[in-house]
Amino acid sequence: MHVLVKFFCLASLALALSFMQHNQLVILVCVLSCVAFIFSARVFTYSLRRVKWLLIILIIIYTFSTPGEYFQYWKMPLRPTYEGLVAGLSQMLNIVAILAGLALIMSSTQRAKLIGGLYQLLSPLKSLGVDAEKFAVRIWLTLHYAESRQPLMGSNMFDLDGALDAHLSHGQLPHTFVTIDVDIFKPQDYMLTFCLLLGMLYWVVL
Repeated sequence: MHVLVKFFCLASLALALSFMQHNQLVILVCVLSCVAFIFSARVFTYSLRRVKWLLIILIIIYTFSTPGEYFQYWKMPLRPTYEGLVAGLSQMLNIVAILAGLALIMSSTQRAKLIGGLYQLLSPLKSLGVDAEKFAVRIWLTLHYAESRQPLMGSNMFDLDGALDAHLSHGQLPHTFVTIDVDIFKPQDYMLTFCLLLGMLYWVVL
């Protein structure tokens, strides 16, 4: 499957999540999470650890800021609501579903093909001044240092973009070639894209 088709599948998943009922959402997230743990446990687990505090804060904000029926036995002035808790959990499940889909894409796609897909996606924007090659190399470097857990020399977590610029300008690349593998669309890719478009139209119209 072409990497752009995989990205389109992820976009279709994001669209479908916004139209799902709560029970459908729970079932889908459970299935996706199980598949992600089977085929991409390391990437999926790492992603969940990185966003765990975001998910907790998201639930708290929704629970205490959404109007609705208050918790019966909560006596403090700032009171949570059942509707807010449901909304917060729904948003958490949406994020987990996207992370599971992204983990499956990352584990099933070679890095060169992944970067090549991003390059193909941005290539039409070259006329607007977007440097697709530089963006692809930035993503390659980001993935490399994220996977190897190696710090960028002279960098900090708030200036990753500047650190990557320094590595690009001074030639401080990892001891390997930055490979961009641009793949071609196959007939099955066009067919799957067409089916996804029909599915998206179905969700939007109905």
